[in-house]
Amino acid sequence: MGITKITQLIEYLACRFSLFYYLSMLYYRGMVRREVRLANITSKDRVLVVGGGPCPHTAILIHKLTGATVTAVDNDFVCVKSAIRLINRLGLADRVRILHRNGLSLSTEHYTVVVLALQLSPKLEIIRSLERQAKPGDRILIRLAKESLADLYSPVKQSQFASLPTVEHSQFTNVEQTVLYQVKVENNEKQNHKNDLNHSPVFPAHALVG
Repeated sequence: MGITKITQLIEYLACRFSLFYYLSMLYYRGMVRREVRLANITSKDRVLVVGGGPCPHTAILIHKLTGATVTAVDNDFVCVKSAIRLINRLGLADRVRILHRNGLSLSTEHYTVVVLALQLSPKLEIIRSLERQAKPGDRILIRLAKESLADLYSPVKQSQFASLPTVEHSQFTNVEQTVLYQVKVENNEKQNHKNDLNHSPVFPAHALVG
């Protein structure tokens, strides 16, 4: 059984049993709190979580910590149905929206923050697609696996993001760090920032706009 299937199984259990839900929320709470601080997410943001899974902990926690309106998407319709049931049961349907979407065909026009789940695949292609759409002020949070677990996830290495701001996570999670890509606003710095990223293997020149 692959790591993504194991994660989904745990999340399905969290949707059904209160103890699993509580324990899994503890796993995510510190991680999401650090990500909220890193990206300076506030109630004014419109947040998109890509790879929400059957129990969208990240979306729920971002809303509870910041008051932001959050949309979580997943390409697995069974996961989406499970997440919708949970959100309705929690009474959060007016603040946390669940959609069935493919990460490669997403439009981020109406969002200011995008969070990419650890198990997302193909991660690098999705990152490049999102970067091409990024508007001044937009923030993209990218979760990266511990080096010892990297082979279990879509092949993206920490070294590919070495120049970006990061936050480190607990040794008890599969996530080593979350990196932040932010499009600058002032004085056409979006173009300047992208030129800087031309030297990064995760944002090669052919994948950039302009």
